[in-house]
Amino acid sequence: MLIHSYFTNGFLRMARVFLRSLQAVMRDNAPYVWLDTRGLTALEVADLKQEYVDGLLHIANQAIPMKDWAARAGVTVKVMREYKRQCEQRFVGEKNRVWKLMVAGDDRVQALYDIVWGTTHRPKNFIEPEWGQMPTFVAHFDIDTLFRKPLIGLPAMMKEADIWLKLRRGHPTVKARITIDAILLNGKDNVRMFFDRWRHHINRVQPADRPIGWGQESCWHAFMDTEEKLNYKILPLAFGLPGRNKPEDIIWTGNVHKLAKADCVKLFEKEVAKCIV
Repeated sequence: MLIHSYFTNGFLRMARVFLRSLQAVMRDNAPYVWLDTRGLTALEVADLKQEYVDGLLHIANQAIPMKDWAARAGVTVKVMREYKRQCEQRFVGEKNRVWKLMVAGDDRVQALYDIVWGTTHRPKNFIEPEWGQMPTFVAHFDIDTLFRKPLIGLPAMMKEADIWLKLRRGHPTVKARITIDAILLNGKDNVRMFFDRWRHHINRVQPADRPIGWGQESCWHAFMDTEEKLNYKILPLAFGLPGRNKPEDIIWTGNVHKLAKADCVKLFEKEVAKCIV
């Protein structure tokens, strides 16, 4: 099992909580972790590696192509940096949404794709993890995830389906019919087909024109395209839903209405300090 997440440097504090809580609940069974990071310094990478079991954490750090992303978004670099700050510390709104959608709803998806199937998108200086054989499946979580219970049931779940998704089919809002903060997947052809369709739908709308929630809405369209050929199951409610963090849940998510990201990390830090088990 490989745990994967993605974040930009403004979420470094949250990443520490992610790793600390995962190690706290898994203890001697800590899994491999791959973090795709954007914009960290060499010192920040080194410090973050101290938060997890030696040899089990791989950090694939890249610079943030701010000029390129700003150009694609149709704004100045100064404006794009302000959008970044707002999305990382506060909320996503109509004006700053383009940052969130290009990062969490686009670059993150491509990063996960690259891990499972490999592409030419990686930089020339990319370093592969020194693990030998890669784990058989990937459990992807948003970086604002707090692990509260051991993930001991995941290997058995992956024997039942090739991908596990959070679905709410009957929701009146399209973007809310699927939630992408937790996905379990292997590298089977039907899963790759789903991800190919997801990337297709992401890219068919220019960044500046993408509505809030396009990362999820594009995922839903991909699911509808491939459902009949996709060997999938629905993640149990113990893996949470937006705004639903209960004591008995396996994870807590940071997607809580009107809770700023800066306040979320403080809340999660207090939970980790309780030495959750």
